[in-house]
Amino acid sequence: MVYAGTARGDVLFEGYAKVLSGEEHIGYVISRYEFDQKKKQFISTYLLKTGKGTSETTESLKAFADAELTPISYEYTSLAGKDSKLIDAKLRNGNLSAVVKNNGKIS
Repeated sequence: MVYAGTARGDVLFEGYAKVLSGEEHIGYVISRYEFDQKKKQFISTYLLKTGKGTSETTESLKAFADAELTPISYEYTSLAGKDSKLIDAKLRNGNLSAVVKNNGKIS
């Protein structure tokens, strides 16, 4: 997992699911929705992990919105084999700005 030292809010929902390919268990998904009372923000966290070895893929998304559900920011990370992608996006006054990194290089 890419995130460390994250503050927790009141958990509104948390769910876990297996990912199947036919009858074979190939991964899992975790989804969590919470509300931070101090910051008055909703937080959505999603983690997907599938495959093994060179086909292993990990994907996470952490999104923040204010109390009226207006988007604030999101952080997306994907690791597939040796390839990585990171998107760090911020929304302010209706404008989106993002930094996109592929394998550590800004695109």
